[in-house]
Amino acid sequence: RLVGGVNSVIIGGSSENCRIKSTGLTGTPLISSSYSIPMRGITIEADVALRLDASGSNEAIDWFGVNFTNCPTVGLIKNYSNVIMTDCAFLESANCTFDGTIGTVGFFTCLFNGRSGQTIMSVSPTGSITRRFRPVYSSFIALSGETALNVPTGSIANAEGYILDTCNFSGGGTYLSGSNTG
Repeated sequence: RLVGGVNSVIIGGSSENCRIKSTGLTGTPLISSSYSIPMRGITIEADVALRLDASGSNEAIDWFGVNFTNCPTVGLIKNYSNVIMTDCAFLESANCTFDGTIGTVGFFTCLFNGRSGQTIMSVSPTGSITRRFRPVYSSFIALSGETALNVPTGSIANAEGYILDTCNFSGGGTYLSGSNTG
């Protein structure tokens, strides 16, 4: 297990050849922290990849080139000021949950390919996105029986804060559930 402290950073040379893989943890997060945890150029592979809970702090997630591969549960991201992912991918990975109070959740040029019968990404019914939930130039692959995004009604502070800009959805599953699905 990796438990992040106040100045933890995870950096690999490339997500194509740098990997942190759990071979024995079941139901326990591979990476946990209550602080900012920058990551670059790494692939994470685990039964449960994350438990990030920044309760009572002003922490942020800023990831570039981070892939989650074969993760049945990407995990929990809770109470962060901002969560920004650029050039990242979920490959055969699902169940990423945002909870608590988060300012902005943003994805730029990311690829999301879920798992059979699962939801790739959701905002918990107790979660609150106070500024915006914004996937931009990203692709979601949700096959039959899968859901791409589940964003419950009322989880984003204002309807104009739910921004899907130049995203494509494919695979024949449920692409959007919750609020603003029209």
